[in-house]
Amino acid sequence: MGRYGSGTLCQRGKKGIWYYQAYVDGEQIGPFSAKTTDKKKAQ
Repeated sequence: MGRYGSGTLCQRGKKGIWYYQAYVDGEQIGPFSAKTTDKKKAQ
């Protein structure tokens, strides 16, 4: 069976890079950088 999780997309830093902070089975993994300042690309 697969693992299920949730997360949050947030923008941080002076450059405004988007990051995704993920939680799987209650355990934090990430943050993962989207390496972009464009929210649509980050999603």
